[in-house]
Amino acid sequence: MRPQSGSEHKTPAVPFSSRVQVDLELLEEPLLLFHQGVPRQSPKAGLSEAGPVGIDVGAHRREILVDIVGSGQTMDQAAQWFERLRSTIPPRSGKDRQSPEFPGFSLESKFESEFKVTYRPQAKVTATEISNVVTSADKTVGFQQAIDLLAEKIKGVCEESPPDIVVCALPDELVEYCAEASTEFIETSRASARSPREKLFRRMARIELATGQMHLARKLFCEPGKGEDFIGRNLRRALKARAMPVNRPIQIVTSRLFSDAAGGQDAPTKAWNFCVAMYYKAGGLPWRLEKLSRDTCFVGVSFFRNMADKSHLMQTSLAQVFSGEGDAVVIRGRKFQWKHDYERSPHLGREDATDLISLALSEYEKATGGVRPRRVVIHKTSAFWPFEHEGFTEGLTSASVREHAFVNLQQLGIRFFREGKYPPLRGTYCRLNSSKHILFTLGYIPFLGTYPRPYVPEPWELCSYSGDSSPRRLFQEILALTKMNYNNAFGTDNEPITIRFARKVGEIISYVPEGDPIQPSYRFYM
Repeated sequence: MRPQSGSEHKTPAVPFSSRVQVDLELLEEPLLLFHQGVPRQSPKAGLSEAGPVGIDVGAHRREILVDIVGSGQTMDQAAQWFERLRSTIPPRSGKDRQSPEFPGFSLESKFESEFKVTYRPQAKVTATEISNVVTSADKTVGFQQAIDLLAEKIKGVCEESPPDIVVCALPDELVEYCAEASTEFIETSRASARSPREKLFRRMARIELATGQMHLARKLFCEPGKGEDFIGRNLRRALKARAMPVNRPIQIVTSRLFSDAAGGQDAPTKAWNFCVAMYYKAGGLPWRLEKLSRDTCFVGVSFFRNMADKSHLMQTSLAQVFSGEGDAVVIRGRKFQWKHDYERSPHLGREDATDLISLALSEYEKATGGVRPRRVVIHKTSAFWPFEHEGFTEGLTSASVREHAFVNLQQLGIRFFREGKYPPLRGTYCRLNSSKHILFTLGYIPFLGTYPRPYVPEPWELCSYSGDSSPRRLFQEILALTKMNYNNAFGTDNEPITIRFARKVGEIISYVPEGDPIQPSYRFYM
C-alpha cells in the first residue's frame, strides 16, 4: 500500500446513500489573441479576421519551404493540394459555423504567408522500392524496410538546402501493407503471449487497435477509437523518431487528405488543420491565450518505456514544459525500474523528481530568454506520491519559485446528462458536496452552436491538488490549455495541452534509441 501525503487535498468518494449537494458554474470560454491583439474564442474566426499573432511577436514566416517525399502519384496529389490551399475553399453547406470557409494560405490572405514547394528527384519513392517492401513475406522485416526507405528519402532532401518542413505523402500500398502487418501482429501476439512482457504487448496491442489514440496507462478513459491500427500508428511514431537527426519537422499525410470522398472530413476543415499545423511547425505562432499568466510555467509529467528495452518494468520520466507564450519544450528524465507489484502506475523517487523539475525550469528559462517563472503548475494523470511531492517541492524551492500547484487530473468514467439533445456545456464546473471537483472540457459549444462529437463527453476530475491555487483557478487554466493544440484549428480539445503533449511525446520518444539525443520542441512530435 502506498503511503499517504498529508499535503494534498484529496477528493473523497460521495456515498450513494448520502444526500449530494451539487453546485454548478459555467466557466467563461477563454479568449485567444491574434494579429494586432484581436481577441476571439475560435481559432478559425481569429485567423480569418485578423491573422496569426506571430506577425506581432517575431514568430512569423512569410515563406515556408516544403519538400515532398512520396511516390509519383502522391507527389502529384500533393502538388494539387498545395495549389488548392492558395485559394479560398467554400464552407460545407449548412455548416458555416462548424466548418467555415478557409480563406486561403497566401501572402494576400490574413495568414500573410505562403508555401514554396520543391519536388526533388531523390525524394521520389519508386514503384520498385515500394514493391520491395510490400512483397516481403515477413511483416516485421517489411515494416522496418518501410521505415528505412522513407527515412533515407527524408535524409536525402535535408542534406543540401534543407527545407523548413518535409511532407511525407505515403503511398497507399505502404499504408495497406502496414494494415495487414497490424492484423498479423495482433493474431500472433494473441496466440503466443506467455511471459509478462509478451502479455503486456498483447494487451497494449488490443487497446490500441480498439482505441487508436489511447495508450496502456489511460486504457478506455476517453473517446472510442478512430479505426487506426496498432502497426499503422507505430509507423508514424517510428518514422518521426527516426527522422529526428535531420533537424526538420515532418508532416505525414495519406491519400485521405487529398480526397473529398463522402464520409471523411470536409475540405475546409482539412485545409484549416493542415495549414495551422504547418505554420506552427515552420516556426510560426498561430495564436496565444489572452489571460494565461505569462509568469506561470506549466509542466506535464509522464512516463514511457523504450520499445527496445528488454524489460517491460523499466520506465523513463518525461517533462513537457509549456509557457504562457506558447513555447513547448521536452525534457527526458532518468530511467528507473517500475515496481508494478504494488504501484498501479510509475512514480518518481525524490531525487529523480528534483532533477526532473530542475531540468524543466532550466529549459523554461532558455525558451523565455532567461525569465524565471514566479509560479509552476505540474499536471499528472496519476497521484503524487509523498517522495514525488517532496522532490518537486525541493527543486522549486531551490529555484526560488514562489508559488506552485501539483494537480492530479483524471477521467474516471463519470457521465452527466441534461434535458434536450445536447450534453452539458463545455466549461461546466461541478462541485459535489463542496469537495469533489469536475470539469467538462467537451460538451455543447455555444460559439459553434453544436456538440461536435458522436459520444457522451466524459469530464475531468480533480483527484488531488496541493499548493497555492484554488480548484476554480486550476480548472480555468485547464480549460484555457485545451485551446493550445496547434495540430488543428478546433480550439476545443478534450485534453489540456500539458496532458496531450505528454502522451504524444512519449509515444514517439519510445522509438528513439536510448542515449540518442531528442528534439526539444513539440514541433517534432505533432
